[in-house]
Amino acid sequence: MSVSSIPYGVATERQGAFLETDQGTRARFPLGPALDVIREMLAGLDELPTEGQRYTMTKIVAFVREHIRGSGLPASFRNAASLAELLGHLTLESKRLMPDADHFNHRAGILVDLLELVSHNATA
Repeated sequence: MSVSSIPYGVATERQGAFLETDQGTRARFPLGPALDVIREMLAGLDELPTEGQRYTMTKIVAFVREHIRGSGLPASFRNAASLAELLGHLTLESKRLMPDADHFNHRAGILVDLLELVSHNATA
């Protein structure tokens, strides 16, 4: 079942990269539009005041963390450690009093690109 074939109002809860339907089936949730929004948020980080940067960075980290866990990404121990380290750096940057938006953008962009690749491969 594709997401586009789910009748309006049937999807009840988004879980990771899936939609849980009223019938108890799971359909793939397309991450493309959500990743476009994340990219727009990243592009606008420089224009935000410090508090806005930290708030937005925290939201981006939460989104990326949730979707990496739910992506079914086949990660070796080494890759999983690298992903965890990258997420840790993003989390630390989002908590700094004066976050570095460029540094955050670069690292978050890597993870967003990875999610797009995984999402594209899973729906193809």
